[in-house]
Amino acid sequence: MKKKERRGNEVDRGLVKQYHQELSNSLLYFKLSSLVINLGYEGFYYFMKSHGYEEHEHAMKIYKYLIRNRIPITFHEIIEKDKGVGDFKKNFPLKILRISLQREKENSRTFMNLFRLSDQIEDFKSQTLLTWFINEQREEEALFKKYINMIEIGEFQLEEVDRRLLDEYKPSLKKVSCKIKQNLNKGNKQTPFGKIPSM
Repeated sequence: MKKKERRGNEVDRGLVKQYHQELSNSLLYFKLSSLVINLGYEGFYYFMKSHGYEEHEHAMKIYKYLIRNRIPITFHEIIEKDKGVGDFKKNFPLKILRISLQREKENSRTFMNLFRLSDQIEDFKSQTLLTWFINEQREEEALFKKYINMIEIGEFQLEEVDRRLLDEYKPSLKKVSCKIKQNLNKGNKQTPFGKIPSM
């Protein structure tokens, strides 16, 4: 028997909105990675590119929840907000970390608010997903703060931070690229971000 489309509550609508926000964040992080590589910061390039993929993965996690629960998704134009980038040549690596941290803080507030709302309206089904994102956001914020602090307090020179990021994130992105190619060659429904849900 065909499942009926679920009538969306406020949490459902909030998740649809956040799905679009995660896609917007992904586009922004990819844009920042393309800008920073032109300034010679290869480590920051791989760092931001990695987070572009991660934001896309987060969007797909929400998408799969929406599809499996027959929650209608309203599609609209994804607007990539990049206010605050400005003159990217001056202190740009530090600037992109601050911009990214602000985005992650906004995400954290959204997921916390949605969790409180889900509790109020007794939408307990969504709380497993929301709890996962709340924990993930703590890690995201801590990571960006870590590198911001390294630069701001002068513990490491910018070039040294760039080398650290290069050593850590270049190998992991190669693995993601290989996995994407393998799946495309096989023509299957398995992506680096999980299996595409069947309708």
